[in-house]
Amino acid sequence: MSNRDDNYANPDNITAEKDNTAKNGDKPDLVFELNYSGKAFRLLWIIVWLITLVIIGAAAYLTLIGKQCAEHFAPVWITAAVFIAALWVYFAVLYFYRTMTIKYRLTTHSIDTRRGLLTARWDTMELINVEDLAVEVKLWDRILNGGVGTITLFSKTDKTSPDGIKLKGIENPDENFNIIKKTRDAVRTKRALIS
Repeated sequence: MSNRDDNYANPDNITAEKDNTAKNGDKPDLVFELNYSGKAFRLLWIIVWLITLVIIGAAAYLTLIGKQCAEHFAPVWITAAVFIAALWVYFAVLYFYRTMTIKYRLTTHSIDTRRGLLTARWDTMELINVEDLAVEVKLWDRILNGGVGTITLFSKTDKTSPDGIKLKGIENPDENFNIIKKTRDAVRTKRALIS
C-alpha cells in the first residue's frame, strides 16, 4: 500500500472524502486491493500430489511387480515422467496465471476486477448500483484452503454480468464482504445527502 494506510479498509473514513473533494478533484480513494489468493490452490495441490503418486505406483507395479510389462521398463517410466511433468506444468501455469493476473480493487466509488496477462480486461461496477451481495465459502475451502471464498455482487443495472460479478479466491471473505457492504452503504448515504 502507498501513503493511504490510514484509510486502508476503513470505510468509516469515507465521510471525510466530502471535505477533501475540492483538493483531489473527486478522485475516489482506494479502500483495498486484493489478488487471487494462492491458498485457493491447496486442494488442487493435494490432488496433483495424489495423482503423481498414483502414476508412480502404476508404473512401479507394471515394471517391477507385473510380469507383462517388465520388458518395457524404459517406455513405461518415460510415459509416467511425461504425464507427471505435464500435470505439474499445468498446475504451475494455472497457479501463477490466477495469482498474478486476477486482481480486485475497491474504491469509494466502484469495485474493479482485472483479468488477463497479455490482454488485460477491467470490469467495473459502481457501488451505488450494487443491489445485493453474497459470500460463499465451500466446505473444502474452510477445511483445506484456509477459509478462501467467493464474494458475488449483484446489480439490476449491469447487463453485461446478469449473474453478478464474482470475486473468487478471496482471503478472509467474511471480513472483506463486510468492508464492501459498509463502503457501499456509505456511498449510498453520501448520495442521499447530496441529492
